[in-house]
Amino acid sequence: MIKTNMVFAFPGAGIEIKGFEKLFFSRHREIMMPFLAEASEFIKTDLVNCLETDNQKLLDDRINQFFVYSFSTGAAAVFSKELSPGVTAGYSFGAYAALCVSGAVDFSSGLKIVEGAYNCMMEICREINSGMCAVIGLSEDTIDMIIKDNNLSDLCIVNSNSDTCKIIAGSKKEITIFYKYAEKHDVLNTITLNVDFPYHHPSLKNRIPESFKYFLRELPWRNGNIPFISSINQKPIIKKEDLSAFVIEQLYTPINWEKVINSLKDMDIKVLIECGPGISLTQNGRFIDNKPAYVNLKNSKRKLNI
Repeated sequence: MIKTNMVFAFPGAGIEIKGFEKLFFSRHREIMMPFLAEASEFIKTDLVNCLETDNQKLLDDRINQFFVYSFSTGAAAVFSKELSPGVTAGYSFGAYAALCVSGAVDFSSGLKIVEGAYNCMMEICREINSGMCAVIGLSEDTIDMIIKDNNLSDLCIVNSNSDTCKIIAGSKKEITIFYKYAEKHDVLNTITLNVDFPYHHPSLKNRIPESFKYFLRELPWRNGNIPFISSINQKPIIKKEDLSAFVIEQLYTPINWEKVINSLKDMDIKVLIECGPGISLTQNGRFIDNKPAYVNLKNSKRKLNI
Protein backbone atom coordinates (compact mmCIF):
# COMPACT_ATOMS: atom_id res chain seq x y z
CA MET A 1 0.00 0.00 0.00
CA ILE A 2 1.55 3.30 -1.15
CA LYS A 3 1.04 6.13 1.31
CA THR A 4 1.72 9.72 2.41
CA ASN A 5 3.47 11.27 -0.60
CA MET A 6 0.33 11.61 -2.72
CA VAL A 7 -2.86 13.65 -2.71
CA PHE A 8 -6.33 12.60 -3.82
CA ALA A 9 -7.63 15.74 -5.54
CA PHE A 10 -11.18 16.31 -6.74
CA PRO A 11 -12.41 18.52 -9.62
CA GLY A 12 -15.11 21.15 -9.39
CA ALA A 13 -18.52 21.39 -11.00
CA GLY A 14 -19.13 22.43 -14.60
CA ILE A 15 -16.16 20.47 -15.93
CA GLU A 16 -16.00 19.06 -19.44
CA ILE A 17 -16.67 15.33 -19.73
CA LYS A 18 -14.04 13.77 -22.00
CA GLY A 19 -15.54 10.38 -22.84
CA PHE A 20 -13.10 8.04 -21.06
CA GLU A 21 -15.20 8.13 -17.89
CA LYS A 22 -17.53 5.42 -19.21
CA LEU A 23 -14.58 3.09 -19.88
CA PHE A 24 -13.15 3.66 -16.39
CA PHE A 25 -16.57 2.94 -14.90
CA SER A 26 -16.93 -0.25 -16.93
CA ARG A 27 -13.57 -1.50 -15.62
CA HIS A 28 -14.51 -0.76 -12.00
CA ARG A 29 -18.29 -1.05 -12.07
CA GLU A 30 -18.55 -3.18 -8.94
CA ILE A 31 -16.70 -0.62 -6.81
CA MET A 32 -18.27 2.52 -8.26
CA MET A 33 -21.87 1.36 -8.66
CA PRO A 34 -22.94 1.82 -5.01
CA PHE A 35 -21.98 5.51 -5.10
CA LEU A 36 -23.79 6.29 -8.35
CA ALA A 37 -26.78 4.15 -7.34
CA GLU A 38 -27.25 5.91 -4.01
CA ALA A 39 -26.93 9.32 -5.64
CA SER A 40 -29.41 8.27 -8.34
CA GLU A 41 -31.93 7.27 -5.70
CA PHE A 42 -31.33 10.52 -3.79
CA ILE A 43 -32.14 12.72 -6.80
CA LYS A 44 -34.48 10.33 -8.62
CA THR A 45 -32.33 10.40 -11.75
CA ASP A 46 -30.52 7.39 -13.23
CA LEU A 47 -26.92 8.64 -13.27
CA VAL A 48 -25.59 5.27 -14.43
CA ASN A 49 -27.79 5.39 -17.51
CA CYS A 50 -26.70 8.98 -18.14
CA LEU A 51 -23.08 7.85 -18.00
CA GLU A 52 -23.47 4.74 -20.13
CA THR A 53 -25.48 6.56 -22.82
CA ASP A 54 -23.18 9.61 -22.85
CA ASN A 55 -26.04 11.83 -21.71
CA GLN A 56 -24.25 13.28 -18.69
CA LYS A 57 -23.28 16.24 -20.87
CA LEU A 58 -26.98 17.17 -20.99
CA LEU A 59 -27.50 17.25 -17.22
CA ASP A 60 -28.48 20.55 -15.66
CA ASP A 61 -26.19 22.21 -13.13
CA ARG A 62 -27.85 20.65 -10.07
CA ILE A 63 -27.94 17.06 -11.34
CA ASN A 64 -24.43 17.41 -12.76
CA GLN A 65 -23.14 18.25 -9.29
CA PHE A 66 -24.47 14.95 -7.96
CA PHE A 67 -22.97 13.12 -10.90
CA VAL A 68 -19.52 14.66 -10.31
CA TYR A 69 -19.69 14.09 -6.54
CA SER A 70 -20.74 10.44 -6.75
CA PHE A 71 -18.48 9.59 -9.70
CA SER A 72 -15.50 11.24 -7.97
CA THR A 73 -15.99 9.45 -4.66
CA GLY A 74 -16.44 6.20 -6.58
CA ALA A 75 -13.20 6.81 -8.48
CA ALA A 76 -11.42 7.50 -5.18
CA ALA A 77 -12.71 4.17 -3.87
CA VAL A 78 -11.13 2.49 -6.90
CA PHE A 79 -7.76 4.13 -6.30
CA SER A 80 -8.00 3.42 -2.57
CA LYS A 81 -7.81 -0.31 -3.29
CA GLU A 82 -4.13 0.18 -4.13
CA LEU A 83 -3.21 3.66 -2.88
CA SER A 84 -3.53 5.60 0.37
CA PRO A 85 -3.17 9.39 0.17
CA GLY A 86 -1.41 11.55 2.71
CA VAL A 87 -3.89 14.41 2.16
CA THR A 88 -7.02 15.29 0.19
CA ALA A 89 -7.91 18.50 -1.64
CA GLY A 90 -10.89 19.74 -3.61
CA TYR A 91 -11.11 22.31 -6.38
CA SER A 92 -14.09 24.49 -5.40
CA PHE A 93 -17.14 22.17 -5.32
CA GLY A 94 -14.70 19.23 -5.33
CA ALA A 95 -14.18 19.91 -1.63
CA TYR A 96 -17.31 17.88 -0.84
CA ALA A 97 -15.88 14.68 -2.29
CA ALA A 98 -12.52 15.43 -0.66
CA LEU A 99 -14.20 15.81 2.73
CA CYS A 100 -15.99 12.49 2.26
CA VAL A 101 -12.78 10.68 1.33
CA SER A 102 -10.95 12.32 4.24
CA GLY A 103 -13.42 10.60 6.56
CA ALA A 104 -14.99 13.83 7.83
CA VAL A 105 -18.45 12.86 6.54
CA ASP A 106 -19.96 9.70 5.13
CA PHE A 107 -21.12 9.50 1.53
CA SER A 108 -24.79 9.98 2.41
CA SER A 109 -24.05 13.14 4.40
CA GLY A 110 -22.01 14.37 1.46
CA LEU A 111 -25.07 14.03 -0.77
CA LYS A 112 -26.99 16.16 1.71
CA ILE A 113 -24.22 18.78 1.69
CA VAL A 114 -24.29 18.95 -2.11
CA GLU A 115 -28.08 19.40 -2.01
CA GLY A 116 -27.98 21.86 0.88
CA ALA A 117 -25.26 24.03 -0.64
CA TYR A 118 -27.03 24.11 -4.00
CA ASN A 119 -30.34 25.09 -2.40
CA CYS A 120 -28.56 27.70 -0.31
CA MET A 121 -27.03 29.27 -3.41
CA MET A 122 -30.35 29.05 -5.23
CA GLU A 123 -32.04 30.93 -2.40
CA ILE A 124 -29.52 33.74 -2.10
CA CYS A 125 -28.98 34.10 -5.87
CA ARG A 126 -32.63 33.77 -6.88
CA GLU A 127 -32.84 37.32 -8.24
CA ILE A 128 -29.24 37.58 -9.44
CA ASN A 129 -28.35 36.72 -13.02
CA SER A 130 -24.78 35.71 -12.26
CA GLY A 131 -22.17 33.26 -13.43
CA MET A 132 -18.47 32.50 -13.68
CA CYS A 133 -15.86 32.46 -16.42
CA ALA A 134 -12.23 31.49 -16.90
CA VAL A 135 -9.83 34.13 -18.23
CA ILE A 136 -6.71 32.77 -19.89
CA GLY A 137 -3.70 34.88 -20.84
CA LEU A 138 -4.17 37.92 -18.60
CA SER A 139 -2.45 38.68 -15.32
CA GLU A 140 -4.32 39.40 -12.12
CA ASP A 141 -3.27 43.05 -12.31
CA THR A 142 -4.65 43.40 -15.83
CA ILE A 143 -7.95 41.77 -14.89
CA ASP A 144 -8.29 44.04 -11.86
CA MET A 145 -7.51 47.06 -14.04
CA ILE A 146 -10.21 46.14 -16.59
CA ILE A 147 -12.73 45.67 -13.78
CA LYS A 148 -11.84 49.00 -12.12
CA ASP A 149 -11.50 51.13 -15.27
CA ASN A 150 -14.86 50.02 -16.63
CA ASN A 151 -16.81 50.14 -13.36
CA LEU A 152 -17.55 46.43 -13.38
CA SER A 153 -18.07 46.57 -9.64
CA ASP A 154 -19.89 43.24 -9.40
CA LEU A 155 -16.96 41.26 -10.81
CA CYS A 156 -14.02 39.89 -8.89
CA ILE A 157 -11.39 37.18 -9.18
CA VAL A 158 -12.60 34.21 -7.14
CA ASN A 159 -9.94 31.64 -8.01
CA SER A 160 -6.43 31.50 -9.40
CA ASN A 161 -5.42 28.42 -11.37
CA SER A 162 -2.04 29.84 -12.39
CA ASP A 163 -0.34 33.14 -13.15
CA THR A 164 -2.30 33.47 -16.38
CA CYS A 165 -5.52 31.57 -15.68
CA LYS A 166 -8.03 33.20 -13.35
CA ILE A 167 -11.70 32.62 -12.59
CA ILE A 168 -13.97 35.64 -12.25
CA ALA A 169 -17.54 35.72 -10.95
CA GLY A 170 -20.37 38.22 -10.92
CA SER A 171 -23.28 39.36 -13.03
CA LYS A 172 -23.54 37.82 -16.48
CA LYS A 173 -24.09 41.29 -17.93
CA GLU A 174 -20.79 42.55 -16.56
CA ILE A 175 -19.02 39.35 -17.62
CA THR A 176 -20.13 40.02 -21.21
CA ILE A 177 -18.80 43.58 -20.98
CA PHE A 178 -15.55 42.24 -19.51
CA TYR A 179 -15.08 39.97 -22.54
CA LYS A 180 -15.12 42.96 -24.85
CA TYR A 181 -12.39 44.82 -22.97
CA ALA A 182 -10.35 41.67 -22.38
CA GLU A 183 -10.04 41.26 -26.16
CA LYS A 184 -8.40 44.70 -26.34
CA HIS A 185 -5.74 43.39 -23.96
CA ASP A 186 -5.04 40.36 -26.18
CA VAL A 187 -6.64 37.79 -23.91
CA LEU A 188 -5.91 34.27 -25.15
CA ASN A 189 -9.34 32.90 -24.28
CA THR A 190 -12.43 33.45 -22.14
CA ILE A 191 -14.57 30.46 -21.23
CA THR A 192 -18.05 30.75 -19.75
CA LEU A 193 -18.38 28.05 -17.08
CA ASN A 194 -21.44 25.83 -16.89
CA VAL A 195 -22.50 26.96 -13.42
CA ASP A 196 -25.45 29.09 -12.38
CA PHE A 197 -24.06 30.90 -9.35
CA PRO A 198 -21.09 33.20 -8.48
CA TYR A 199 -19.37 30.73 -6.15
CA HIS A 200 -16.73 32.20 -3.78
CA HIS A 201 -17.94 35.78 -4.35
CA PRO A 202 -17.44 37.98 -1.24
CA SER A 203 -20.84 39.66 -1.74
CA LEU A 204 -22.49 36.43 -0.57
CA LYS A 205 -20.95 36.54 2.90
CA ASN A 206 -23.83 38.19 4.73
CA ARG A 207 -26.49 36.35 2.76
CA ILE A 208 -25.88 32.77 3.90
CA PRO A 209 -29.12 31.77 5.66
CA GLU A 210 -28.96 30.61 9.27
CA SER A 211 -30.94 27.53 8.27
CA PHE A 212 -28.01 26.31 6.14
CA LYS A 213 -25.53 26.89 8.96
CA TYR A 214 -27.79 24.98 11.35
CA PHE A 215 -28.19 22.16 8.83
CA LEU A 216 -24.40 21.75 8.58
CA ARG A 217 -23.92 21.79 12.35
CA GLU A 218 -26.45 18.97 12.73
CA LEU A 219 -24.70 16.61 10.33
CA PRO A 220 -22.65 13.75 11.87
CA TRP A 221 -19.22 15.28 11.32
CA ARG A 222 -16.06 13.43 12.38
CA ASN A 223 -12.45 14.47 12.68
CA GLY A 224 -10.77 13.60 9.39
CA ASN A 225 -8.67 10.47 9.07
CA ILE A 226 -6.70 12.24 6.35
CA PRO A 227 -5.90 15.98 6.45
CA PHE A 228 -7.95 18.12 4.06
CA ILE A 229 -6.08 21.03 2.46
CA SER A 230 -8.03 24.28 2.60
CA SER A 231 -8.27 26.10 -0.73
CA ILE A 232 -8.71 29.33 1.24
CA ASN A 233 -5.54 29.40 3.34
CA GLN A 234 -3.86 26.15 2.16
CA LYS A 235 -3.60 24.77 5.69
CA PRO A 236 -4.36 21.12 6.51
CA ILE A 237 -7.62 20.68 8.42
CA ILE A 238 -8.60 17.69 10.53
CA LYS A 239 -10.95 18.93 13.29
CA LYS A 240 -14.62 18.43 12.49
CA GLU A 241 -15.67 21.93 13.57
CA ASP A 242 -13.08 23.49 11.25
CA LEU A 243 -14.14 21.27 8.35
CA SER A 244 -17.82 22.18 8.70
CA ALA A 245 -16.90 25.87 8.99
CA PHE A 246 -14.91 25.60 5.75
CA VAL A 247 -18.00 24.43 3.83
CA ILE A 248 -19.74 27.70 4.69
CA GLU A 249 -16.71 29.94 4.32
CA GLN A 250 -15.75 28.73 0.86
CA LEU A 251 -19.14 29.76 -0.54
CA TYR A 252 -18.25 33.44 -0.11
CA THR A 253 -14.44 33.46 0.04
CA PRO A 254 -12.13 33.54 -3.00
CA ILE A 255 -9.97 30.44 -3.25
CA ASN A 256 -6.58 29.81 -4.82
CA TRP A 257 -5.86 26.44 -6.42
CA GLU A 258 -2.37 27.47 -7.52
CA LYS A 259 -1.43 28.05 -3.88
CA VAL A 260 -2.91 24.66 -2.99
CA ILE A 261 -0.56 23.01 -5.49
CA ASN A 262 2.38 25.01 -4.17
CA SER A 263 1.54 24.00 -0.61
CA LEU A 264 1.52 20.34 -1.67
CA LYS A 265 5.04 20.80 -2.97
CA ASP A 266 6.06 22.18 0.44
CA MET A 267 4.58 19.02 2.02
CA ASP A 268 6.72 16.89 -0.31
CA ILE A 269 3.67 15.51 -2.13
CA LYS A 270 5.02 13.77 -5.24
CA VAL A 271 1.86 12.55 -6.99
CA LEU A 272 -1.59 14.06 -7.53
CA ILE A 273 -4.34 11.55 -8.24
CA GLU A 274 -7.18 13.35 -10.05
CA CYS A 275 -10.24 11.52 -8.75
CA GLY A 276 -13.11 12.53 -10.98
CA PRO A 277 -14.42 13.01 -14.49
CA GLY A 278 -12.48 15.13 -16.94
CA ILE A 279 -8.86 16.20 -16.76
CA SER A 280 -9.32 19.78 -15.60
CA LEU A 281 -6.82 19.56 -12.74
CA THR A 282 -4.22 17.94 -14.99
CA GLN A 283 -4.72 20.70 -17.55
CA ASN A 284 -4.39 23.40 -14.88
CA GLY A 285 -1.16 21.79 -13.75
CA ARG A 286 0.54 22.40 -17.09
CA PHE A 287 0.89 26.07 -16.17
CA ILE A 288 2.24 25.62 -12.64
CA ASP A 289 5.95 25.14 -12.02
CA ASN A 290 7.31 22.38 -9.76
CA LYS A 291 3.98 20.59 -9.57
CA PRO A 292 3.46 16.96 -8.54
CA ALA A 293 3.18 14.24 -11.17
CA TYR A 294 -0.45 13.95 -12.29
CA VAL A 295 -2.44 10.74 -12.65
CA ASN A 296 -6.01 10.89 -13.93
CA LEU A 297 -8.67 8.46 -15.08
CA LYS A 298 -7.48 8.70 -18.66
CA ASN A 299 -3.89 7.66 -17.96
CA SER A 300 -4.32 5.58 -14.79
CA LYS A 301 -4.28 2.27 -16.67
CA ARG A 302 -0.95 3.12 -18.26
CA LYS A 303 0.66 4.74 -15.23
CA LEU A 304 -0.72 2.64 -12.38
CA ASN A 305 -2.43 -0.31 -14.04
CA ILE A 306 -5.69 0.85 -12.42
